[in-house]
Amino acid sequence: MSKLLKTGLWAAGLVIYLLFCSISWQVLPAPGVFMSPNEGFWQNAPMQSSPATNLPNVPVSKEVDVVFDKSGTPHIFAQTAEDAALVLGYLHARDRLFQMDFSYRAATGRLSEILGIRSLEYDLEMRRKGMGMMAENIAAFWNEDADHYHTHILPYIKGVNHYIKNLNRRDYPIEFKLLDYRPEEWDEFKMASVVAFLNHQLTFRHEDIAATQTRELLGEEMFERLFPAFYENIPPVVPDKAASGDALFGSVGKHRHPGESNFSYKGLHRQFIQPSSFLGSNNWVVSPKRTEDGSLYLANDPHLPLTLPSIWYECHMVSPGSNQYGFSLPGIPVLYIGINEHFALGTTNVGMDYLDYYEIHWEDEERKSYVVDDEVQKVEWREERIGVRGREDYVDSMAVTLFGQMPFYHDAGTPMRNYAMRWTATMPAKDHMKALVKKQYAKNIDDFQQAVKEFSGPPQNIVYGDKDGNIGLFVVGSLPDRRDAMDGRFLRDGSTMGSLLDTTIPRDSMPKLINPASGFVASANQQTAGANFPYPMLGNYNLDRGTYLSHYLDTASNIDLEHMKRLQNDNRSQKAIEICSGLLPLLDTTNMPPAEIRYFELLASWDHTFEPNSIEAVFFKIWQRDWLRRSWDKVFTEVGLLRPNWKTTLSLIVNSDSVPEEEEEILTELKGAIAEAFSHATTKTAEWEEKNDGDYWVKFRNSYIQHIARIEAFGEYELHTGGTRSALNSIFDDKGPSLRMIAQFNGEERRFFTSLPGGRSGNPGNRLYDSGLKDWLDGNYQEVYLGDSPDPLLENASGRLIIGRD
Repeated sequence: MSKLLKTGLWAAGLVIYLLFCSISWQVLPAPGVFMSPNEGFWQNAPMQSSPATNLPNVPVSKEVDVVFDKSGTPHIFAQTAEDAALVLGYLHARDRLFQMDFSYRAATGRLSEILGIRSLEYDLEMRRKGMGMMAENIAAFWNEDADHYHTHILPYIKGVNHYIKNLNRRDYPIEFKLLDYRPEEWDEFKMASVVAFLNHQLTFRHEDIAATQTRELLGEEMFERLFPAFYENIPPVVPDKAASGDALFGSVGKHRHPGESNFSYKGLHRQFIQPSSFLGSNNWVVSPKRTEDGSLYLANDPHLPLTLPSIWYECHMVSPGSNQYGFSLPGIPVLYIGINEHFALGTTNVGMDYLDYYEIHWEDEERKSYVVDDEVQKVEWREERIGVRGREDYVDSMAVTLFGQMPFYHDAGTPMRNYAMRWTATMPAKDHMKALVKKQYAKNIDDFQQAVKEFSGPPQNIVYGDKDGNIGLFVVGSLPDRRDAMDGRFLRDGSTMGSLLDTTIPRDSMPKLINPASGFVASANQQTAGANFPYPMLGNYNLDRGTYLSHYLDTASNIDLEHMKRLQNDNRSQKAIEICSGLLPLLDTTNMPPAEIRYFELLASWDHTFEPNSIEAVFFKIWQRDWLRRSWDKVFTEVGLLRPNWKTTLSLIVNSDSVPEEEEEILTELKGAIAEAFSHATTKTAEWEEKNDGDYWVKFRNSYIQHIARIEAFGEYELHTGGTRSALNSIFDDKGPSLRMIAQFNGEERRFFTSLPGGRSGNPGNRLYDSGLKDWLDGNYQEVYLGDSPDPLLENASGRLIIGRD
C-alpha cells in the first residue's frame, strides 16, 4: 500500500471520528471546505522533505543555513544574532503555529473567539485573574531603548509573520481547518502571553481562603501543628549554612498579624480553578570530584502538563559569540534551558506563595468607593471585551483597587466579592526576556550571576555547571518578603496600606550555593531555604522527591553518565518508603485474613518502585489514599477546608508520645484508619487484579498525553511506563517530565543528551509529531551535535533550508 493511500485512509478515518465524536458542531468547518483536495485536510498529509530547499524571500540580512538532523531537530547557523532570532521565529511558525496561537489565547482569555460560548467562562476567569494585565506589563519592558528588543524580539516577530503572511489556506495546520479560523500575525503582546501562561502555571497556586476557614475551625495552635510551614526532616534546596542575607523585618511572633481578615463563611464559594501543584521538576549538578572520570554532570527534567505537540521546541543555534543547544518555548525568541560553549543550566520552580487577598471596606452601598487609612478612594475600572464566536461580544467591567483587582466583584452570594487579589506575577519588577538573552552570552559563573539577577517570573531554582568544573544553584526571580512563616497565608484586611505585602527579597540576599563541599547541588520543588534563613519563604513545597534526590547524591560514589540517566528515570517513591516503614509495623497480623496477609507480605518485601506491572504499587496507592481520607473525615466535616498532608499525618502517628492530651481522640482516629484502609485496599486491589491481566500500575494510573486543544484523536493514552507523582520519574495523570536533558563537561569536551515526549512537528500526520515518545517512555536518550559548522551534519541530514539564497 502506497504512503499516499495510507495517509488518505488515516485522514478519512480521522475526519469521521472528529466529525462525530471530538469536535462540537458549533465550530465545525463546512464539510466541503474541510474535505477539499486542494485546501482541506488532505494537504496536511505527511510529505517527504526535499534534501535542500532555498528560501530566497525570507528577510534575513545574510544567508542562514538550517540543517535538520536525522531526528528532525533544526540546527541554525546564522551570521548575526538578529538573523538567528528571525529564523527561529520562522521555524516556530512553520512547525508549531497552532500551538503558538492556542497558547496565547488560552493565556489571555481569547478562546471564545474560536470556540464560541462554551469557552466564555474560562476566558472570563483568565481575564479576571489579570492575565491580560500581566502580558501588557511584561511587554511594557520591550521598547526602543532595549538592545534585546532589536536583536531578538523584533526579528523573531518578523520571522513568524513572514511565514504567516505567505501561508496559503491549503497549508494551514489541520487544527485551523477543523476549527475553521485563520491564524493572526504575531506581536509583542502575544509573545508576552506565552511568558504569562508559564507564570500562571507555576505561580498562581494559593490556599488563603481554605487556610483562613481551617484556622477558624481549629484555632491557631492546632492549625500550626497540623499545617507546619517548615519540615525539619526535608533537606532544603539551600541549607541554612549556605544561605545569607539581612532581614528587612524582625520577627513578630507566630500569632495573627495586624492586617489579617476574619472570614467565618462556611462551605463552598466562588474561587478560581488552580493549576496542579507539585508538578515534579528535578535538577542537579555533580562536580568533577564526585564522578568516576572527572566529568561534571548537569541534569534537568522540568515537569509540566504533557501535551502533543510537546511544550518545548528542541533546537541548536549558532551565531557570532553564541553556540547554544537546548529548548525554546514556541512564541518567544530564546532558549530557556540547555548548554552553550561555556556552561549548562536547568530549572525547577520555586513553590512560594505569590498571591494575597485583601478585604475591601466600602464607603458607600453602591461599592464604588472604599476607605483606606481613613481616606476615601475611588474604584477604578478595567474593561475586558471578550469576542464570542457566533454571538455579540461579552463585556466585563473589572473593579481595580490600590490592593489589586477584584475578580469576584460581580458574584453575588459570596463574601469573596469584597476582596481584592494581589498576584505579584501581574506586576513584574524586571524584564524577564532581557535576563534570558543575557544569560546566553555569559561566559563564566560571574557573568551568569549578573544575568540571572534580571529574572522576574516565574521564580526558579537554576542549577549551573561549567567547563571549569564550577557548580552552583541560584534562586532567582521576584520573591515576596514575609514577616514570618505564617505571614500572607490567610485573607488580609484592606483597611490600611500597612497590611499590604508588596516588598520582595533583595536580589543580593537570595539563597544560592556555589561549589559546596558536598560536591553537588540539587532541587526538586522542596522548601527553598533552611529554617534560619532571614526571609521566611511561605509556600506549597514538595514533601518527598527532594529528600530522595539529596540522599542519593550524598551517598553515591563513582558517578557516571549511566547514574544520571537511571536517576532521571527512577521510579522509587520516597513517600512509599516512609509510609510503609512507619505504618506496616503498626498493623496486627495475628488475626489478619489470608487475603490481607498476602498484600502485607508483598508490601513488606516491596522495593517501593512503581514499575508498569507492579500490583504492590496499586495496593499502596489505594491504601494510602483511603488511610488519609479516613484519618481526617471526622475532624474536617465541612467542605472547602485544608486537610493535613501525608507527612504530617504520619508524623503524628509515629511520634504519638508528643501529641497533646486534648488531641488524643484525633490520634485514635488516625491509628484506627490504618487497618480499616488496609482492609479496604485488599478488597479493591483483589478486584483490580482479577479484572486485569498484567500492566497493573500502567492501567491503574492511566496516564496520558493530550493534544494541546484536547482533540482526542491527536493524543496518546495509557502510557506504558513506570513512575508516580512522588518518584523522580514523576508521571501521573497528564503530567510528567516535559523533557529530559543531561549535560557533560570534561575539560574542553562537552556532550549533551536529550529526550522529549514528542517531536519537532505540530502536524499530527507527520512522523515527527511524536517521534521521540517511545524513547522517552523507555528512558532512552539521543546524543546531539554541538559543533560550530553544519558540515558534519550533512551526511545524515533529514532536510536542509538555505535561507536568503536565490
